[in-house]
Amino acid sequence: MKIPPLLPECVAGIIAVCSAGILASKLNIDILAQISFTILIATLSLLMIRTHMRIQAVQKQLMIKERVMRFALDDFAKKMSKRQEESLRQISDTLEDRSRRMYR
Repeated sequence: MKIPPLLPECVAGIIAVCSAGILASKLNIDILAQISFTILIATLSLLMIRTHMRIQAVQKQLMIKERVMRFALDDFAKKMSKRQEESLRQISDTLEDRSRRMYR
């Protein structure tokens, strides 16, 4: 069974918000401070989820760029191999031509 990528962050955020609410109520502080404390923890949890989503987006972009670069590198290697073969063939032809001229 595959776990959705954001599930751990969501669960951690819910636990953090609930814990903040319980902790704030146990400290016997006024209701405004309890709500502020809970909102602060919720905001931090959402920031954690948003950061995770951005990191995933960057990873996907890097994978795409890596594929493009790998394809370009393979294409470049094929072109260089072809040029090398052409150069070697040209040098070989030139040497054969010179050796024929020498033996005439």
